[in-house]
Amino acid sequence: MAVLFISEETIKKSTTINGNVDVELLLPYIKVAQDIHVHQVLGTDLYNSIQGKIVAGTMASEANDAYETLVDDYIQPALIHYSLYECLPFLSYKITRILYAKYQKQVAQLA
Repeated sequence: MAVLFISEETIKKSTTINGNVDVELLLPYIKVAQDIHVHQVLGTDLYNSIQGKIVAGTMASEANDAYETLVDDYIQPALIHYSLYECLPFLSYKITRILYAKYQKQVAQLA
């Protein structure tokens, strides 16, 4: 189960990604950004500890104020931009069973 340190709504509010972008398009790139960039900086022990606190729902408890500050003030802002960086090359393309299309403005153009 993937535990994300940020929501897609937060990314949409904080970047140029349009609110109409489907969540299924964003989630894989949030996970990639988190695994590649954040995990590497935090190290496995701290990364797993934060994931465990999120899953357990104890991140907001007083005992975990330092973790909550770390996630809210440092990890999430970095993850916003890393997620945008990872997904940007792929947002304008759609691969389907029938075609590979590049979207420009409001009209799909075959690539």
